[in-house]
Amino acid sequence: MTAVLLREKPQSAFRQAQSLQELLEARDDSIYWPGDSPLPTGYLRDLGSQPCIYKLVNACFTPGGFLAPTDPESDDRDAELPAGITGKGRALLTTGTLEVFAESFTMGRRAHRAMRFGSEGWKVRLPVEMLRDDSPSFFIESVCSHFGHVLTDMVGRLWPLDSKDLALVFRGMKAVGVSVPERSGSEPHDLTDWSTGLLDAIGLSPRQVRVVRRPTVFSELYVPSRVAPFLSISGPRYDRMMVRAGDHLAFGLADGLDRRLFLSRSRLSTGFRSAGADAEQRLDSIFERRGFRIFHPQEHPIREQISAVRGADMIAGLAGSQLHLAVFSRRPVRMLRIAPSYFPGPVDSKILAEKRGNLTHIFLDRVLPEGKKMHRIAWAITESEMATIAQSIDLWIEESQRQIDRVNEDCGDERPNGEQYLDVAPRWPENETDR
Repeated sequence: MTAVLLREKPQSAFRQAQSLQELLEARDDSIYWPGDSPLPTGYLRDLGSQPCIYKLVNACFTPGGFLAPTDPESDDRDAELPAGITGKGRALLTTGTLEVFAESFTMGRRAHRAMRFGSEGWKVRLPVEMLRDDSPSFFIESVCSHFGHVLTDMVGRLWPLDSKDLALVFRGMKAVGVSVPERSGSEPHDLTDWSTGLLDAIGLSPRQVRVVRRPTVFSELYVPSRVAPFLSISGPRYDRMMVRAGDHLAFGLADGLDRRLFLSRSRLSTGFRSAGADAEQRLDSIFERRGFRIFHPQEHPIREQISAVRGADMIAGLAGSQLHLAVFSRRPVRMLRIAPSYFPGPVDSKILAEKRGNLTHIFLDRVLPEGKKMHRIAWAITESEMATIAQSIDLWIEESQRQIDRVNEDCGDERPNGEQYLDVAPRWPENETDR
């Protein structure tokens, strides 16, 4: 191992390619901006509306431990990370000259645990010898099997596969990333049957995916910027990609007939239930009496889950990854989310914003126990809270129905927010059997 000094490479230092072909032929670090948008300046731009692709020559990719805690004895414990980057994460990606840049850090701008802050800059301990891969590859960041992270995180760099011109190139490359554990302390999980199905629907064959487990130098690595609601900025490219993926996964299946849908967690195993068995069953009954279909996603194949969500104007549920199924909807969904006050749910807000829908929260006043992660502890619902929740549900239904009726009056028989997907040409104009 050797300690090396890291520097920052501003986005303006990348040579700007004027076309995809120029990017592919570049022999130095370059950046390509699909479309006619001018190159923004600085790190904190809207990655969702104007995504770009970096090309790195001799990029160094060093996998590490997922969310490794900061060493209490380290002098970098409270140090400010470069370019507004926060936290400690699982892998480090640098240019061939060991420079960090806007998309250098995996898992939503988190720094590698081996980085140490000093007066002269950032240092990292790297192996003296690294593996080398001379085939063109593109960086997908993380490979995991957790349902919510697959939908809102793992797919964040796959948007080039949803663009005809870019897809023809990226389908011929390896997709490289790091494996993310399903739970803290567990062994890393790779792809599952359903996640490989989603990747294939987006246009990425599972055979293209390579999990990097040892430090590797890639002679030619393409890095699409992140467009995903988890730990970054979402945008229209992400929304369009996921809706089209839903078209493939649910092909031949009509949208569900239930306009009101409650995504229940009451039949999940104990480790995945948060509000308590009795409370969750009571919520099932409350919503059923109000005309909602009580839907248990885990009991249905993914294509039926997509169908059910696509038929709904109103979707409700306890905080959880089942609500992320709204990514497949074509409608301006009205969503109700019941959660403890320390669990704000920005991911669902970002998903619905792209569909011109809205999210209403019922927050229950809770204090997160010290040292606990907010999505891994139980929070019971009291009897008095249940009565208040029922009243809040009625108010939400009344207001949501008023909004839906207003939209339907304005649109006539045309489904709100649907046309933009219904008339899109197939992603793959070539022979579908090639997939």
